[in-house]
Amino acid sequence: MVAMLLIVLGISVGLHLASLRDPLQNQLELRNLQAATLLALRLSQLPPGTVDKAAAARAHFEPGEFLSLCLQGLEGHVSQTLRPEPSAAAPLSASPLFTVPAWFVALLPIKSPPGAARTGEGQTDPALV
Repeated sequence: MVAMLLIVLGISVGLHLASLRDPLQNQLELRNLQAATLLALRLSQLPPGTVDKAAAARAHFEPGEFLSLCLQGLEGHVSQTLRPEPSAAAPLSASPLFTVPAWFVALLPIKSPPGAARTGEGQTDPALV
């Protein structure tokens, strides 16, 4: 009787996690796209050719919510890439965003493409965030 109850409970939890995966992936993809669009809008409002773009990108990246940020010209050359510094890796992994147990990550892998948005509408230098 107890074994049957545990089997049913396991199946129920498995189905629930499987049905939860797609909405979480979609939400993460939307969040990445919104963040890229916000940064692209912010960069589009700056005067062309200024170092303010690098500072704005750094300010958007520094709160620690992103694993990397890349500013790329439309021709394909990368003008700036930001990644956490190795000394900052421990605090990043200890943040509330990354406290998911490893067994749960292995059980429910969630992948999402990085967000991308284009700047350069109007008078600014065109770029891809």
